[in-house]
Amino acid sequence: SEVDLPMSSWSADSTIASEFMDHPSKVFMTMDGAKRALNIGNISARGAFQQEWITHGRFKVDSVINDPDTSITNIRMSQIGIPTIPEIP
Repeated sequence: SEVDLPMSSWSADSTIASEFMDHPSKVFMTMDGAKRALNIGNISARGAFQQEWITHGRFKVDSVINDPDTSITNIRMSQIGIPTIPEIP
C-alpha cells in the first residue's frame, strides 16, 4: 500500500528516534532506499548529532511488523515520489 505524508521529520539514528516513542501504542517508522530530504540537524534543538531530516511525499509501505513483547509496530517504507511545487505567479 502507499501513503502520502505531509512534512515529516526523521532521525537517521534509530537510538535517537526511539527516544521519541513514549506513547503506549508505539510506532517506529524506517525509511529504506534512496530518499529526498533536507538535513536539519544543524537547527535541531538537540544539535547536529541528532541526524534529523525533514521530508514529505508518497511512500510505499514495504512491511508492517507488530512485536507483542514490546508493543512496538515497525513500519518500513520507501519514498516513491515527491509532489511538484506549484509555480508562484
